[in-house]
Amino acid sequence: MPGRPGQGTAAGGAMGQQPRRLTPSASTLHYFGAELRRLRTAAGLSQAELGRKIRYTADTVRRCETAERVPSDRFVTDCDTVLGAGGALAALWKTARFHGVRRPAAGDSGFEAPALDRPTLDWLLGNLGHAPGRPPMLTPDEAVLDRAAGELERLREADHRYGAGVVHDQIDTLIAGEVTALRSASDGPAATSTGRSLVVGAYELAGYAAVDVGAVGTAQRHYLNGLVAAQDDRRYGAYLIGVSLAHLALHCGDASTALRMSLAASAGTDSCSTPAIRSALAAVTARAHARLGEEAASTRALAVADRELEAIRPGDEPAWIGYFDGAYLADERAHCLVDLGQHRAAQAEVRQAVASLAPTRRRRLAIDTALLATSLAASGDIEEACAVGRTAVDHAAAIASLRSSQRVLAVLARLADHADVAAVREFREYATERLSPPAAAGALRLAG
Repeated sequence: MPGRPGQGTAAGGAMGQQPRRLTPSASTLHYFGAELRRLRTAAGLSQAELGRKIRYTADTVRRCETAERVPSDRFVTDCDTVLGAGGALAALWKTARFHGVRRPAAGDSGFEAPALDRPTLDWLLGNLGHAPGRPPMLTPDEAVLDRAAGELERLREADHRYGAGVVHDQIDTLIAGEVTALRSASDGPAATSTGRSLVVGAYELAGYAAVDVGAVGTAQRHYLNGLVAAQDDRRYGAYLIGVSLAHLALHCGDASTALRMSLAASAGTDSCSTPAIRSALAAVTARAHARLGEEAASTRALAVADRELEAIRPGDEPAWIGYFDGAYLADERAHCLVDLGQHRAAQAEVRQAVASLAPTRRRRLAIDTALLATSLAASGDIEEACAVGRTAVDHAAAIASLRSSQRVLAVLARLADHADVAAVREFREYATERLSPPAAAGALRLAG
Protein backbone atom coordinates (compact mmCIF):
# COMPACT_ATOMS: atom_id res chain seq x y z
CA MET A 1 0.00 0.00 0.00
CA PRO A 2 1.51 3.39 -0.92
CA GLY A 3 2.45 5.74 1.91
CA ARG A 4 0.88 9.09 2.57
CA PRO A 5 2.10 11.80 0.18
CA GLY A 6 5.36 13.35 1.31
CA GLN A 7 6.21 10.52 3.72
CA GLY A 8 7.25 7.71 1.39
CA THR A 9 7.24 3.93 1.67
CA ALA A 10 9.75 1.19 2.23
CA ALA A 11 10.68 1.49 -1.45
CA GLY A 12 12.82 4.47 -0.40
CA GLY A 13 16.00 2.93 1.03
CA ALA A 14 17.47 -0.42 1.89
CA MET A 15 15.21 -3.45 2.16
CA GLY A 16 13.05 -3.18 5.28
CA GLN A 17 14.41 0.26 6.19
CA GLN A 18 11.75 2.89 6.76
CA PRO A 19 12.55 6.30 5.20
CA ARG A 20 13.03 9.29 7.39
CA ARG A 21 9.72 10.98 8.17
CA LEU A 22 9.53 14.46 6.68
CA THR A 23 7.60 17.44 7.95
CA PRO A 24 6.88 19.31 4.69
CA SER A 25 5.92 22.52 6.53
CA ALA A 26 9.20 22.59 8.50
CA SER A 27 11.19 24.23 5.72
CA THR A 28 11.29 24.73 1.98
CA LEU A 29 13.90 21.97 1.69
CA HIS A 30 11.62 19.59 3.59
CA TYR A 31 8.77 20.42 1.24
CA PHE A 32 10.94 19.88 -1.83
CA GLY A 33 12.14 16.56 -0.41
CA ALA A 34 8.58 15.49 0.32
CA GLU A 35 7.50 16.30 -3.24
CA LEU A 36 10.49 14.44 -4.69
CA ARG A 37 9.68 11.40 -2.53
CA ARG A 38 5.99 11.56 -3.49
CA LEU A 39 6.79 11.63 -7.21
CA ARG A 40 9.42 8.89 -6.93
CA THR A 41 7.09 6.62 -4.97
CA ALA A 42 4.26 7.22 -7.46
CA ALA A 43 6.65 6.18 -10.25
CA GLY A 44 7.39 2.93 -8.39
CA LEU A 45 11.13 3.61 -8.17
CA SER A 46 13.51 3.05 -5.28
CA GLN A 47 16.12 5.68 -4.48
CA ALA A 48 18.79 3.48 -6.08
CA GLU A 49 16.72 3.01 -9.23
CA LEU A 50 16.09 6.72 -9.58
CA GLY A 51 19.77 7.39 -8.93
CA ARG A 52 20.82 5.06 -11.74
CA LYS A 53 18.43 6.71 -14.18
CA ILE A 54 19.76 10.21 -13.46
CA ARG A 55 23.42 9.12 -12.89
CA TYR A 56 23.53 9.97 -9.17
CA THR A 57 24.12 7.71 -6.19
CA ALA A 58 21.25 6.39 -4.11
CA ASP A 59 22.73 8.29 -1.16
CA THR A 60 22.48 11.58 -3.06
CA VAL A 61 18.81 10.90 -3.78
CA ARG A 62 18.24 9.97 -0.13
CA ARG A 63 19.93 13.11 1.20
CA CYS A 64 17.97 15.38 -1.15
CA GLU A 65 14.72 13.68 -0.15
CA THR A 66 15.48 14.03 3.56
CA ALA A 67 16.45 17.74 3.38
CA GLU A 68 20.06 16.96 4.24
CA ARG A 69 21.45 18.28 0.96
CA VAL A 70 20.69 21.21 -1.34
CA PRO A 71 20.28 19.60 -4.78
CA SER A 72 21.90 20.92 -7.93
CA ASP A 73 19.81 22.35 -10.72
CA ARG A 74 20.80 19.41 -12.96
CA PHE A 75 19.68 16.92 -10.32
CA VAL A 76 16.27 18.61 -10.14
CA THR A 77 15.83 18.83 -13.91
CA ASP A 78 16.80 15.20 -14.45
CA CYS A 79 14.45 14.05 -11.68
CA ASP A 80 11.65 16.09 -13.22
CA THR A 81 12.20 14.39 -16.60
CA VAL A 82 12.56 10.83 -15.32
CA LEU A 83 9.62 11.10 -12.91
CA GLY A 84 7.34 12.63 -15.56
CA ALA A 85 6.57 15.70 -13.43
CA GLY A 86 5.97 17.84 -16.50
CA GLY A 87 8.20 20.65 -15.23
CA ALA A 88 6.44 20.96 -11.85
CA LEU A 89 9.43 19.79 -9.80
CA ALA A 90 11.82 22.07 -11.68
CA ALA A 91 9.43 25.01 -11.31
CA LEU A 92 9.12 24.38 -7.56
CA TRP A 93 12.90 24.32 -7.22
CA LYS A 94 13.37 27.50 -9.27
CA THR A 95 10.84 29.21 -7.04
CA ALA A 96 12.59 27.96 -3.92
CA ARG A 97 16.02 29.07 -5.19
CA PHE A 98 14.69 32.49 -6.21
CA HIS A 99 13.18 32.98 -2.78
CA GLY A 100 16.23 32.10 -0.78
CA VAL A 101 16.92 28.34 -0.65
CA ARG A 102 20.62 28.24 -1.31
CA ARG A 103 23.88 27.05 0.09
CA PRO A 104 25.07 29.38 2.87
CA ALA A 105 26.43 32.59 1.39
CA ALA A 106 30.05 33.49 2.00
CA GLY A 107 30.34 35.08 5.41
CA ASP A 108 26.97 33.78 6.63
CA SER A 109 27.57 30.89 9.01
CA GLY A 110 23.93 30.41 9.90
CA PHE A 111 22.19 30.73 13.24
CA GLU A 112 24.43 29.87 16.22
CA ALA A 113 22.46 29.60 19.45
CA PRO A 114 25.53 29.20 21.75
CA ALA A 115 26.86 32.54 20.50
CA LEU A 116 23.93 34.29 22.19
CA ASP A 117 24.68 33.19 25.73
CA ARG A 118 27.69 35.38 26.52
CA PRO A 119 26.22 38.63 25.08
CA THR A 120 22.98 37.97 26.98
CA LEU A 121 24.87 37.36 30.23
CA ASP A 122 26.96 40.51 29.65
CA TRP A 123 23.76 42.47 29.11
CA LEU A 124 22.22 41.05 32.28
CA LEU A 125 25.34 42.07 34.23
CA GLY A 126 25.57 45.47 32.56
CA ASN A 127 28.96 44.78 30.97
CA LEU A 128 28.20 45.50 27.32
CA GLY A 129 30.07 48.35 25.67
CA HIS A 130 32.03 49.49 28.70
CA ALA A 131 35.60 49.04 27.52
CA PRO A 132 38.08 50.83 29.83
CA GLY A 133 40.08 53.75 28.51
CA ARG A 134 37.78 54.52 25.61
CA PRO A 135 38.28 58.14 24.40
CA PRO A 136 35.21 60.39 24.46
CA MET A 137 33.52 61.12 21.14
CA LEU A 138 31.64 64.18 20.02
CA THR A 139 27.88 64.34 19.79
CA PRO A 140 26.87 64.03 16.11
CA ASP A 141 25.58 67.09 14.33
CA GLU A 142 21.77 67.42 14.39
CA ALA A 143 21.68 67.67 10.60
CA VAL A 144 23.49 64.34 10.33
CA LEU A 145 21.02 62.78 12.76
CA ASP A 146 18.03 64.14 10.88
CA ARG A 147 19.33 62.90 7.54
CA ALA A 148 20.08 59.42 8.87
CA ALA A 149 16.74 59.24 10.68
CA GLY A 150 14.88 60.17 7.50
CA GLU A 151 16.70 57.54 5.47
CA LEU A 152 16.05 54.89 8.12
CA GLU A 153 12.34 55.65 8.15
CA ARG A 154 12.19 55.55 4.34
CA LEU A 155 13.91 52.16 4.27
CA ARG A 156 11.68 50.78 7.02
CA GLU A 157 8.56 51.74 5.08
CA ALA A 158 9.99 50.35 1.83
CA ASP A 159 10.81 47.10 3.61
CA HIS A 160 7.18 46.72 4.71
CA ARG A 161 5.89 47.57 1.25
CA TYR A 162 8.33 45.77 -1.08
CA GLY A 163 10.27 43.29 1.08
CA ALA A 164 13.91 43.02 2.02
CA GLY A 165 14.85 41.66 -1.39
CA VAL A 166 14.37 45.17 -2.75
CA VAL A 167 15.93 47.24 0.05
CA HIS A 168 18.48 45.13 1.92
CA ASP A 169 21.41 46.46 -0.15
CA GLN A 170 20.37 50.01 0.70
CA ILE A 171 20.12 49.09 4.37
CA ASP A 172 23.64 47.64 4.24
CA THR A 173 24.85 50.89 2.67
CA LEU A 174 23.25 52.87 5.50
CA ILE A 175 24.94 50.60 8.06
CA ALA A 176 28.34 50.93 6.38
CA GLY A 177 28.06 54.72 6.08
CA GLU A 178 26.02 56.93 8.37
CA VAL A 179 25.36 54.30 11.02
CA THR A 180 29.03 53.37 11.40
CA ALA A 181 29.87 57.05 11.83
CA LEU A 182 27.01 57.60 14.25
CA ARG A 183 27.93 54.49 16.19
CA SER A 184 31.38 55.92 16.87
CA ALA A 185 29.77 59.07 18.19
CA SER A 186 27.16 57.10 20.11
CA ASP A 187 29.88 55.14 21.93
CA GLY A 188 31.04 58.24 23.78
CA PRO A 189 29.61 59.77 26.96
CA ALA A 190 28.60 62.93 25.08
CA ALA A 191 26.35 61.02 22.70
CA THR A 192 22.65 61.80 22.55
CA SER A 193 20.00 59.19 23.25
CA THR A 194 18.52 60.07 19.86
CA GLY A 195 21.72 59.09 18.06
CA ARG A 196 22.04 55.88 20.01
CA SER A 197 18.42 54.86 19.37
CA LEU A 198 18.88 55.56 15.68
CA VAL A 199 21.95 53.31 15.52
CA VAL A 200 20.19 50.51 17.39
CA GLY A 201 17.11 50.88 15.18
CA ALA A 202 19.24 50.61 12.05
CA TYR A 203 20.84 47.38 13.24
CA GLU A 204 17.42 46.04 14.18
CA LEU A 205 16.07 46.77 10.69
CA ALA A 206 19.19 45.31 9.10
CA GLY A 207 18.72 42.13 11.13
CA TYR A 208 15.08 41.83 10.17
CA ALA A 209 15.93 42.38 6.51
CA ALA A 210 18.67 39.75 6.66
CA VAL A 211 16.13 37.20 7.92
CA ASP A 212 13.88 38.10 5.01
CA VAL A 213 16.59 37.28 2.45
CA GLY A 214 17.63 34.06 4.20
CA ALA A 215 20.89 35.29 5.78
CA VAL A 216 20.18 34.26 9.37
CA GLY A 217 23.82 34.38 10.49
CA THR A 218 24.07 37.96 9.26
CA ALA A 219 20.81 38.76 11.05
CA GLN A 220 22.23 37.43 14.30
CA ARG A 221 25.34 39.59 13.95
CA HIS A 222 23.27 42.71 13.26
CA TYR A 223 21.09 42.11 16.32
CA LEU A 224 24.15 41.58 18.51
CA ASN A 225 25.76 44.75 17.14
CA GLY A 226 22.54 46.56 18.05
CA LEU A 227 22.70 45.10 21.54
CA VAL A 228 26.19 46.50 22.06
CA ALA A 229 25.14 49.85 20.62
CA ALA A 230 22.18 50.00 23.02
CA GLN A 231 24.56 49.97 26.01
CA ASP A 232 22.72 51.77 28.79
CA ASP A 233 19.29 51.62 27.10
CA ARG A 234 18.15 48.65 29.15
CA ARG A 235 14.74 48.48 27.53
CA TYR A 236 15.97 48.46 23.94
CA GLY A 237 18.54 45.83 24.84
CA ALA A 238 15.80 43.66 26.33
CA TYR A 239 13.78 44.03 23.15
CA LEU A 240 16.69 42.92 20.95
CA ILE A 241 17.29 39.85 23.12
CA GLY A 242 13.74 38.85 24.00
CA VAL A 243 11.95 39.79 20.77
CA SER A 244 14.39 40.15 17.85
CA LEU A 245 16.83 37.35 18.71
CA ALA A 246 14.09 35.16 20.18
CA HIS A 247 12.00 35.49 17.02
CA LEU A 248 15.13 34.63 14.99
CA ALA A 249 15.53 31.49 17.07
CA LEU A 250 11.89 30.57 16.42
CA HIS A 251 12.40 31.20 12.70
CA CYS A 252 15.34 28.77 12.81
CA GLY A 253 13.33 26.14 14.66
CA ASP A 254 15.03 26.57 18.05
CA ALA A 255 12.16 27.15 20.47
CA SER A 256 14.26 26.37 23.54
CA THR A 257 16.71 29.18 22.75
CA ALA A 258 13.80 31.52 22.00
CA LEU A 259 12.33 30.77 25.42
CA ARG A 260 15.67 31.30 27.14
CA MET A 261 16.12 34.67 25.43
CA SER A 262 12.61 35.96 26.20
CA LEU A 263 12.81 34.93 29.86
CA ALA A 264 16.26 36.49 30.27
CA ALA A 265 15.05 39.77 28.77
CA SER A 266 12.03 39.80 31.06
CA ALA A 267 14.15 39.12 34.14
CA GLY A 268 16.64 41.81 33.19
CA THR A 269 14.05 44.60 32.90
CA ASP A 270 11.94 44.08 36.01
CA SER A 271 12.48 47.62 37.26
CA CYS A 272 12.46 49.63 34.03
CA SER A 273 10.11 47.95 31.56
CA THR A 274 6.86 49.29 30.12
CA PRO A 275 3.54 47.56 29.40
CA ALA A 276 4.20 47.31 25.64
CA ILE A 277 7.64 45.78 26.18
CA ARG A 278 6.32 43.35 28.78
CA SER A 279 3.46 42.37 26.48
CA ALA A 280 5.83 41.81 23.55
CA LEU A 281 8.18 39.69 25.66
CA ALA A 282 5.29 37.65 27.07
CA ALA A 283 3.98 37.05 23.53
CA VAL A 284 7.33 35.62 22.43
CA THR A 285 7.45 33.49 25.58
CA ALA A 286 4.01 32.16 24.65
CA ARG A 287 5.19 31.42 21.10
CA ALA A 288 8.16 29.44 22.39
CA HIS A 289 6.05 27.43 24.85
CA ALA A 290 3.51 26.69 22.11
CA ARG A 291 6.20 25.50 19.72
CA LEU A 292 7.43 23.19 22.48
CA GLY A 293 3.89 21.85 22.94
CA GLU A 294 3.53 23.37 26.41
CA GLU A 295 -0.08 24.53 26.22
CA ALA A 296 -0.61 25.57 29.84
CA ALA A 297 2.57 27.66 29.95
CA SER A 298 1.73 29.27 26.62
CA THR A 299 -1.77 30.14 27.83
CA ARG A 300 -0.36 31.74 30.99
CA ALA A 301 2.10 33.83 29.00
CA LEU A 302 -0.65 34.99 26.63
CA ALA A 303 -2.73 36.07 29.63
CA VAL A 304 0.20 38.23 30.78
CA ALA A 305 0.51 39.69 27.27
CA ASP A 306 -3.21 40.53 27.22
CA ARG A 307 -3.10 42.14 30.65
CA GLU A 308 -0.08 44.28 29.78
CA LEU A 309 -1.65 45.29 26.45
CA GLU A 310 -4.58 46.80 28.33
CA ALA A 311 -2.16 48.91 30.40
CA ILE A 312 -0.36 50.49 27.43
CA ARG A 313 -0.36 54.29 27.31
CA PRO A 314 1.21 55.23 23.94
CA GLY A 315 2.73 58.47 25.19
CA ASP A 316 4.68 56.57 27.83
CA GLU A 317 6.16 53.99 25.47
CA PRO A 318 9.44 54.19 23.49
CA ALA A 319 8.85 55.18 19.88
CA TRP A 320 10.50 51.99 18.57
CA ILE A 321 7.73 49.80 19.99
CA GLY A 322 4.88 51.95 18.74
CA TYR A 323 3.87 49.22 16.28
CA PHE A 324 2.80 46.87 19.09
CA ASP A 325 -0.98 46.86 19.39
CA GLY A 326 -3.94 44.51 19.60
CA ALA A 327 -3.63 43.44 15.97
CA TYR A 328 0.04 42.51 16.42
CA LEU A 329 -0.76 40.52 19.55
CA ALA A 330 -3.59 38.78 17.68
CA ASP A 331 -0.99 37.68 15.13
CA GLU A 332 1.26 36.29 17.88
CA ARG A 333 -1.69 34.57 19.52
CA ALA A 334 -2.70 33.00 16.19
CA HIS A 335 0.77 31.52 15.75
CA CYS A 336 0.56 30.01 19.23
CA LEU A 337 -2.83 28.49 18.55
CA VAL A 338 -1.75 27.01 15.22
CA ASP A 339 1.27 25.38 16.87
CA LEU A 340 -1.03 24.00 19.58
CA GLY A 341 -3.49 22.66 17.01
CA GLN A 342 -6.36 24.92 18.11
CA HIS A 343 -7.24 25.93 14.59
CA ARG A 344 -10.73 27.41 14.93
CA ALA A 345 -9.51 29.85 17.57
CA ALA A 346 -6.37 30.54 15.52
CA GLN A 347 -8.43 31.41 12.45
CA ALA A 348 -10.48 33.95 14.38
CA GLU A 349 -7.30 35.62 15.66
CA VAL A 350 -5.55 35.77 12.31
CA ARG A 351 -8.66 37.16 10.59
CA GLN A 352 -8.68 39.94 13.18
CA ALA A 353 -5.01 40.64 12.53
CA VAL A 354 -5.44 40.75 8.74
CA ALA A 355 -8.49 43.03 8.97
CA SER A 356 -6.41 45.59 10.89
CA LEU A 357 -3.51 45.74 8.41
CA ALA A 358 -2.99 48.63 6.01
CA PRO A 359 -2.63 47.67 2.31
CA THR A 360 1.00 48.84 2.41
CA ARG A 361 1.93 46.12 4.94
CA ARG A 362 2.35 43.63 2.14
CA ARG A 363 4.71 41.23 3.85
CA ARG A 364 2.53 40.95 6.95
CA LEU A 365 -0.53 40.47 4.74
CA ALA A 366 1.24 37.66 2.87
CA ILE A 367 2.45 35.94 6.03
CA ASP A 368 -0.82 36.19 7.93
CA THR A 369 -2.99 35.19 4.98
CA ALA A 370 -0.75 32.17 4.42
CA LEU A 371 -1.01 31.33 8.13
CA LEU A 372 -4.79 31.39 7.82
CA ALA A 373 -4.65 29.10 4.79
CA THR A 374 -2.31 26.73 6.62
CA SER A 375 -4.67 26.56 9.59
CA LEU A 376 -7.67 25.98 7.32
CA ALA A 377 -5.84 23.12 5.62
CA ALA A 378 -4.95 21.59 8.98
CA SER A 379 -8.59 21.75 10.12
CA GLY A 380 -9.79 20.02 6.95
CA ASP A 381 -11.25 23.05 5.13
CA ILE A 382 -9.42 22.20 1.93
CA GLU A 383 -11.42 24.26 -0.56
CA GLU A 384 -11.29 27.41 1.59
CA ALA A 385 -7.60 26.83 2.32
CA CYS A 386 -6.89 26.85 -1.42
CA ALA A 387 -8.97 29.99 -1.97
CA VAL A 388 -7.27 31.87 0.88
CA GLY A 389 -3.94 30.46 -0.27
CA ARG A 390 -4.40 32.13 -3.65
CA THR A 391 -4.74 35.47 -1.89
CA ALA A 392 -1.54 34.73 0.01
CA VAL A 393 0.19 33.94 -3.28
CA ASP A 394 -0.95 37.27 -4.72
CA HIS A 395 0.50 39.13 -1.74
CA ALA A 396 3.74 37.15 -1.84
CA ALA A 397 4.17 37.64 -5.58
CA ALA A 398 4.08 41.42 -5.10
CA ILE A 399 6.94 41.50 -2.58
CA ALA A 400 10.57 40.32 -2.55
CA SER A 401 10.34 38.40 0.71
CA LEU A 402 11.71 34.96 1.44
CA ARG A 403 9.55 34.66 4.55
CA SER A 404 6.39 35.34 2.55
CA SER A 405 7.23 32.71 -0.04
CA GLN A 406 8.18 30.20 2.64
CA ARG A 407 4.76 30.65 4.20
CA VAL A 408 3.07 29.94 0.86
CA LEU A 409 5.16 26.81 0.47
CA ALA A 410 4.09 25.84 4.00
CA VAL A 411 0.47 25.98 2.82
CA LEU A 412 1.29 23.67 -0.07
CA ALA A 413 3.14 21.37 2.30
CA ARG A 414 0.15 21.20 4.63
CA LEU A 415 -1.99 20.23 1.63
CA ALA A 416 0.41 17.45 0.58
CA ASP A 417 -1.94 14.74 1.84
CA HIS A 418 -4.63 16.05 -0.53
CA ALA A 419 -2.44 16.27 -3.64
CA ASP A 420 -5.04 14.55 -5.81
CA VAL A 421 -7.86 16.99 -4.97
CA ALA A 422 -8.60 19.24 -7.95
CA ALA A 423 -8.56 22.46 -5.91
CA VAL A 424 -5.14 21.56 -4.49
CA ARG A 425 -3.72 20.76 -7.93
CA GLU A 426 -5.00 24.08 -9.26
CA PHE A 427 -3.65 25.96 -6.26
CA ARG A 428 -0.22 24.37 -6.67
CA GLU A 429 -0.16 25.32 -10.35
CA TYR A 430 -1.25 28.86 -9.52
CA ALA A 431 1.43 29.25 -6.84
CA THR A 432 4.13 27.81 -9.08
CA GLU A 433 3.24 30.16 -11.92
CA ARG A 434 2.82 33.31 -9.80
CA LEU A 435 5.91 32.76 -7.65
CA SER A 436 8.26 31.58 -10.39
CA PRO A 437 11.25 33.91 -10.89
CA PRO A 438 10.07 35.69 -14.09
CA ALA A 439 6.52 36.19 -12.80
CA ALA A 440 7.69 37.39 -9.41
CA ALA A 441 10.18 39.79 -10.97
CA GLY A 442 7.44 41.21 -13.18
CA ALA A 443 5.11 41.65 -10.23
CA LEU A 444 7.83 43.52 -8.35
CA ARG A 445 8.43 45.82 -11.29
CA LEU A 446 4.71 46.66 -11.29
CA ALA A 447 4.77 47.08 -7.51
CA GLY A 448 7.68 49.49 -7.73
